[in-house]
Amino acid sequence: MVSEILQASSKKIIQNISDPFPNIPGDLKLPILGSSIELFLDANKLIVQKWKKYGNIFKIRVAGENMVVLIGAEANGLVLQDTAGNFSAKEGWNFIIGDLFKGAILLSDGEEHARYRRIMQTAFHRDPMLGYIKVIEDTVQHYFDHELTIKNNKLITFPTIDRLLVLIAGKLFFGFDFTTAQVAAIKSIVHASVTPLHLEIPFTPYWKGMQARRMLAKFYKEKIKANRKNPSEDIFSQLCVAQSENGEMLSDDEIISQMVFMMMASHDTTTSTITSMIYESAKSIEWQEKMRNESIAFYKEGPINYGRIKDLNNINKVFLECLRLHPALIILPRMAIKEVTFEGHTIPAETRVVLSTYATHIDPKIYSNPLLFDPERFNEERAEHRKVTHSFIPFGAGKHLCLGKYFAEIVAKIVISHFVKRFEWQVPKNYVMQYAPPLSHPKDGLPIFIKRIDK
Repeated sequence: MVSEILQASSKKIIQNISDPFPNIPGDLKLPILGSSIELFLDANKLIVQKWKKYGNIFKIRVAGENMVVLIGAEANGLVLQDTAGNFSAKEGWNFIIGDLFKGAILLSDGEEHARYRRIMQTAFHRDPMLGYIKVIEDTVQHYFDHELTIKNNKLITFPTIDRLLVLIAGKLFFGFDFTTAQVAAIKSIVHASVTPLHLEIPFTPYWKGMQARRMLAKFYKEKIKANRKNPSEDIFSQLCVAQSENGEMLSDDEIISQMVFMMMASHDTTTSTITSMIYESAKSIEWQEKMRNESIAFYKEGPINYGRIKDLNNINKVFLECLRLHPALIILPRMAIKEVTFEGHTIPAETRVVLSTYATHIDPKIYSNPLLFDPERFNEERAEHRKVTHSFIPFGAGKHLCLGKYFAEIVAKIVISHFVKRFEWQVPKNYVMQYAPPLSHPKDGLPIFIKRIDK
């Protein structure tokens, strides 16, 4: 044990005083620190600056780890499709979220990952979705009509939408509202996942996150047996009885791991995207009106259902454009487990590799006037995101494509369609929302001026 610790420490020292990628462009800067401060202040800004300086492949050092950043559709295809098995998602994400989400589908590779998908996708098929839609819509309408509080015509958007998404997750995943302690536990885990120090030192954010994970795991464990015996329509119950075509099922520990992860993934990333939609349509009143008129006409035709959601065309274009400009996950990490060559540069095995969703999404070779909010780029005539394969990756791609992609789309469309029917909103003329990494969310919560228009 002592020998292993010494070897790991020695390796850490060496990689911080040497350059393992002398032939790859970039600057590793200081030992340990490297570009850590710039990355945590504004990861997108740092990556774009280095992309413009060095090109589609460059090296950086963050928190004592050397890594190679790859930019562009070709790089995305190489890493995300990965037909040769050159990259590990498990080892890539482990560096960032580690034991907090140990055993989750995101931190799995190969047959283990394929097995999880075979079983878990049954909970996201069309039939379960039909039941989910009613729960989502009922929760959204009650929240906007009875729980949302506007003070002096102002609203802080992010925590408001976050609270709504937690309510939806509670009802949808478990069939009941979360207790205050359970909500706090979820928040502690999310906070711990984005803190740079991943050591269980008492009373630190990471320690609190791990304590919260154990509390939720105990709660889930107590519910699994009852769910297997008498399942209801919530997602937790569905996972307890989910089977692949071959009759495979998840073990108790596997169900716990998936639920801990899904509680974070299902609401934080979607909250980020809905907040971005409210922000961009606060600046573009034209698109706010388009969404409002579309939503009013949509609900006059009857209640929402699975087949009709696609008719929210303007909302869909705003949704896609916000995923392009403000992807919730700004990086997709992997570990190269074999030596790989990209654009003439050799990436050694055991190298941390990072893809930038944002840089890909503002590539001027693919997207016209890429920094402009222009939802029409997603209409059928232009369809800029389809011109080059792997040029639009807000949900990843390949074998690790987000399992909840369509679920997130449904939640966002239902929330926005009801919000825009009820309210008008704006931000000051020169206001620019500042995002905090790594899960994109506004540093100030996005304050908006808002008024109800449906009463």
